[in-house]
Amino acid sequence: MIAVLGGLGAALCWATGTVSAARASRLVGARSVLNWVMIVGFVVTAPIAAASGVPDGLHARELGWFCVSGAGNVAGLLLGYEAMRVGKVSIVAPITSTEGAIAAVLAVAAGEALDIPSAVLLGAIAIGVVLASLTRATGGHTLRSTLLAACAAASFGASLFATAKVSNALPLVWAVIPP
Repeated sequence: MIAVLGGLGAALCWATGTVSAARASRLVGARSVLNWVMIVGFVVTAPIAAASGVPDGLHARELGWFCVSGAGNVAGLLLGYEAMRVGKVSIVAPITSTEGAIAAVLAVAAGEALDIPSAVLLGAIAIGVVLASLTRATGGHTLRSTLLAACAAASFGASLFATAKVSNALPLVWAVIPP
């Protein structure tokens, strides 16, 4: 029962955040929303990171993943906010949420093993998202917003993959501060 309530709570938070981001993007623009999200996120996480000190595991390789993680997330947010500004949230949100599948594909390309059931499930998810995004450009949705959402998903996927790479060497707060 706790898992179900936790899942419902997470879904509610995700949906609220998505609808709020879409509304804010339409009101003040994608760049303004991104700026405020980054400012608030930094104000919340920077003091915690500073209090924990610079970790011993922070070397050139980790800094590279650190940069990919942050750049991928910032680009993904900007592209996602712009997609929601010009398109239907009901189509943009599922496309951008494929970030985990993209990170999994990147992990497999980097040498991680993936079992057959997981590969089939990832394929089914990809097919479902493509089918869901196939719509006529009516009612406020455009091909541009679909392409922006797909690029956002790719950016988020790269960020997620990079965060996983750097999280092995750094404390949690340092792994999440770039995004």
